[in-house]
Amino acid sequence: FLVGNYPQKLLETRPKELSKMKFRIYASPEQIDFASIEILKKLNVQEIFLGIESANESILRIAGKKYSFIQINDAINLINKAGIGLQVPFIFGLPGETEESLEESYAYCKYLMSNYPSTKLLINLSFPLVGSALFEDLIKNKYVREEYYGDLDNTDFFDYGKLIELQIKYTTSVTYFQAVDYLEKTMN
Repeated sequence: FLVGNYPQKLLETRPKELSKMKFRIYASPEQIDFASIEILKKLNVQEIFLGIESANESILRIAGKKYSFIQINDAINLINKAGIGLQVPFIFGLPGETEESLEESYAYCKYLMSNYPSTKLLINLSFPLVGSALFEDLIKNKYVREEYYGDLDNTDFFDYGKLIELQIKYTTSVTYFQAVDYLEKTMN
């Protein structure tokens, strides 16, 4: 939603009869600053899905994220001060995940819920969806091909549970069960 000057153009050209229209948008932490928040408030944005995925800088870099942990904190503070609702996704078992990075994300989730109790956390395991870079990298791995019991090249039907297990096994230093434990611990 926050690409170029699109929000400002939308605000300038919005018909008066649509001024009460409410929005829920997706944004990345580096897109959130005081100026963007002011425009979003004027546009009547009610909730922001803020793509974070991890509280660990190394995991963010491996995932191709261009924002820092400081930008995450700044964005969350600005959004909350503006009174805009917030949804924050966390994904356990991303490539490069370690026990320490699982703990960092878990601790940050606890921090968010303590300091911003209206924040909605969305917690899941890393999911190698067909067409994603994660899936494409996974099926190039010869060990994955050996352990997966189906056709990875000529089908539209995959055992995603097995793919998640293999993805965690071959791209992280944690076990599937460790990732699931952190997922469950965070949801409680």
